[in-house]
Amino acid sequence: MRPHVQKVEKVVGIGFQPGLDSSKIVSASQAGDIQFLDIRNLTIDAHRGSLTALAVHRHAPILASGSAKQLIKVFSLD
Repeated sequence: MRPHVQKVEKVVGIGFQPGLDSSKIVSASQAGDIQFLDIRNLTIDAHRGSLTALAVHRHAPILASGSAKQLIKVFSLD
């Protein structure tokens, strides 16, 4: 995980898990990365290319991202 290295032009999704650690807010950029918006400021190299969707499970510590290449990836927040 790493901080953003490029300017983010478009955020395509943002989410959090109600009732859990509020520091785990995540965003997905059109550039293809997912950023955890918290004091650690971590990101996941999620996709090569554009992201088109992001979903965070309301109860389980997971998120899913979708890309313009029609790929879906699921990540653990633990």
